[in-house]
Amino acid sequence: MSVKSNRQAAIRAIIATRKIASQEELQTHLLTDGYDVTQATLSRDLKELGVVKVHDIESGYSYKLPSVSDVKRTKMTGDITGEGVLWIAFSANMAVIKTQPGFASVVGAILDHADLEEVIGNVAGDDTVVIILKETVAKEQAMEAFSKLFKGIENKEK
Repeated sequence: MSVKSNRQAAIRAIIATRKIASQEELQTHLLTDGYDVTQATLSRDLKELGVVKVHDIESGYSYKLPSVSDVKRTKMTGDITGEGVLWIAFSANMAVIKTQPGFASVVGAILDHADLEEVIGNVAGDDTVVIILKETVAKEQAMEAFSKLFKGIENKEK
């Protein structure tokens, strides 16, 4: 196994067995386990693993690994919007997707992996995704592309 594979396996194990509220906390656990990792590398690992930050009643927020059924459902049907996306709005060459708390990073990751020709990039927070569209892309074009990824999003335009 490569160093990266071992490190990512350690990340999965830590998140599966503990409530981790921040990258700094995760980084500390990794260091204890012998993995001296930078914040940038850790951030990339979390993104590759599909880890999301979800609301936790006790600690505010904690990291969660996606279940196999979550990943399959999202990749196969794009059904995340049924419960996660609240609305989408457009302004000039930007779109904003408002989500339930904890869903924005998943929506952002789906957009990243889809590599849409209409999209330059996106920034995802906890409950908001800002999407930068190419200047020549019309709102209707963007909605058509997004509707292929997110079931029902065309009915959530503000």
